[in-house]
Amino acid sequence: MTTEDPQGSPPPLPPSTNRGAEITDGGVSIDWLEFSVQQPVEEVRARLSTWGPESWLALERGALGYRHMEISTRAIELLWDEDRPEVHVRLRGVACGLMTEAGTLALVEWVTSQGVGAGFSRLDLQATVPYAIASVEDVRAAFDRGEGVTHARRGFQQGGFPLTGHASGAAGDGVFGRTLYIGAPTSRRRLRVYDKGAESAGLIPGTRFELQERDAAADEAAAQLVVAGVIAPVMAGRLVGFVDFRVGEGMVTRRTRAPWYAAMVGEVERLRSYPPAGERTAAEVAEWLRRQTGPSLAALAARGELDIAFLLEDGRRRWTVKHERLIQDAS
Repeated sequence: MTTEDPQGSPPPLPPSTNRGAEITDGGVSIDWLEFSVQQPVEEVRARLSTWGPESWLALERGALGYRHMEISTRAIELLWDEDRPEVHVRLRGVACGLMTEAGTLALVEWVTSQGVGAGFSRLDLQATVPYAIASVEDVRAAFDRGEGVTHARRGFQQGGFPLTGHASGAAGDGVFGRTLYIGAPTSRRRLRVYDKGAESAGLIPGTRFELQERDAAADEAAAQLVVAGVIAPVMAGRLVGFVDFRVGEGMVTRRTRAPWYAAMVGEVERLRSYPPAGERTAAEVAEWLRRQTGPSLAALAARGELDIAFLLEDGRRRWTVKHERLIQDAS
């Protein structure tokens, strides 16, 4: 595996140079969409119903730390708690598959317009390409030849899934499909490559590339989708930004894209992975503190081991110029 040093900032969106490549508007989709917004649950429920009639079933218990959970007729999950300002929404693969591309992009645009307290915790992009272009084994072989260019801190590993009900493997006979993972399980960005034909019992023949984006990476992907208005160039640009395959000698920047990968993505340029670094506003810091450290602080307080006065005084002693600016923030 080759690691490439970043050379400047990539453009906000790639030029339309993936025309004729396999990743086209009809071959890609959003495969997982998970976000939070600070809106009343009734308004969120109504918003989700604008893309089709929804009936909601209340479950007996919540999930992800929320007390309440509902699931719609299109498998959309709605989670909330009276003590928390945000409503959490999750669309897994089935729910995303029941929405049109225009509907999914409209939902992404709505979330990005909600301001402080709204954001994506996960956004997966997928593309399925014919076996003739690439198989799981082809991708692994390209890595073995040193053609893979990626910033992923961990290499790939192979796992398996049972081909239950597949023509080549009935339940329990030990036949497994193969999955190639690029990136660590806990990373904000991770790529899965697997045989979709095997996983779908032949219904969707081809090799599936699933790019999982979390937190800041998901927010940046969403912003790029809003600007582009279509999924294909964003999927291609973010995929190339995560891993490229190049052949030839010398420096990575002088090599050419591997022909099989060019057949997938064309000559598209890589997209920026994360939003530009910048100081957070006071409102954003307050929201981060509540969501990320609130439960731990509450647990320590319940044990009687949290001295708020000391914590604040100690924090004041460690102020920097950045914290002085935060006090002056007008947001």
